Amino acid sequence: MDHLLRERSVEICIEIKDGREMPGSQRPKESKLEKQNELRLDACLRKDAFQVLTDLQVQLGQVEFEKLKTSLEARFAPRNQDELNTTKRNSEVVSGKGGTLSELGQTTQRLVSLAYPGCPLAKDYLLGAVQDENLKLEIWCHRPNNLQEAIRMGVEWEAFLRAGVKQKPVCSACTDYKESSYMCEESTYKSVIEQLKAKVEKLMEENKKLTEEHLKRLDRRQQL
Repeated sequence: MDHLLRERSVEICIEIKDGREMPGSQRPKESKLEKQNELRLDACLRKDAFQVLTDLQVQLGQVEFEKLKTSLEARFAPRNQDELNTTKRNSEVVSGKGGTLSELGQTTQRLVSLAYPGCPLAKDYLLGAVQDENLKLEIWCHRPNNLQEAIRMGVEWEAFLRAGVKQKPVCSACTDYKESSYMCEESTYKSVIEQLKAKVEKLMEENKKLTEEHLKRLDRRQQL
């Protein structure tokens, strides 16, 4: 809602500059027009947009319309928000944080539309945001044409999984495989640690022997 108010504020400012919505067939004099512009700006700008005007008034005293227009475009223009929206998309969508798949799809659509206007990438980023590999594979196998089809297929499969219809042997097999892989990794780490420990002990013994031999040689030299 705030974004729409800001866009409308910029449009009103442009209309003021062009002399639109002014009664009568002739424009007023330049000084009178500028005075009317200042009065209308105070009325139409809100929140962050009004703060831009206030900052300019503090810096310049009297604000020129072109400088105000440039400042508003720099603050709210979509092309200046692309990098921010891309970062939000990466942090919120790709991480898969959120509730239901429908909410995730809505968030994906909003952020991708802001980050990449005109590019139909929401479906691909939705697949990247889904954490369940089985759900992701199910959506991908159906080859959805757009984001809405992908969400519909995903919601159906998600409901199917929650109903407990999914085959249990497959899940147990996956669990057993994960546990066995973890056990293999743990045993491998233990064996590596034992080998390193043995090598360190061997080096310490060799160092001790060399030190003793060196001390004996020094004693012999001193006796001579």
